[in-house]
Amino acid sequence: MIDRLGLIKVQNYLLRNMARRTTAACDVADIVGVYFGVKPTAINDFSSMDLEKVDLDKFADLVRKLGLKISFERHMVDATISQMYFISKSDKKLCELQEDFHKLWDTAYDAPEKPSLDAEIGLLLGYPETAVRYYTHRDRSKALSEASAIRGARNRHFAHSQLYEDEEFRLYDAKIHRAMDKYTPRAAKILKSDKSKRWL
Repeated sequence: MIDRLGLIKVQNYLLRNMARRTTAACDVADIVGVYFGVKPTAINDFSSMDLEKVDLDKFADLVRKLGLKISFERHMVDATISQMYFISKSDKKLCELQEDFHKLWDTAYDAPEKPSLDAEIGLLLGYPETAVRYYTHRDRSKALSEASAIRGARNRHFAHSQLYEDEEFRLYDAKIHRAMDKYTPRAAKILKSDKSKRWL
């Protein structure tokens, strides 16, 4: 049975307490994606502004009541404290994601193992394989082409590939958006209000 009330409670809590409503709505999208099996895992990363109002224990409790697993990490990024929650239905996937992020934090940006680590994380986050392959094999030294810039501007959740953009959207974005329309309509309305982004 779908816990409609539980999803609404998570949505309302994030929209009420996070500093940026669009960021909150995107976090709702990630949780919806895990809840409905579109994503094996998700990450919620709270900014210092969010932490002025977000009670991390309260948020974790709301997520657990949905039947999801959640684990907390505190990490320094460029002298800024990052408060991250890893979320999944599976303890195993949750541990895999955390382990990969520990490796990522210890890996130089241009290290040879960086693309394979990015790929592991991308697949754990549920991004389609074609999109993960595009992201990890792109030439980071070159400026984005006009086509890539346009594609990046119209898609919200991850870097879509040129050849498989529509299929990737159907497999991931559209499934989450349909569930949000039905179960977290306030968050859906916020994301839909940006007409420059694809919805359904």
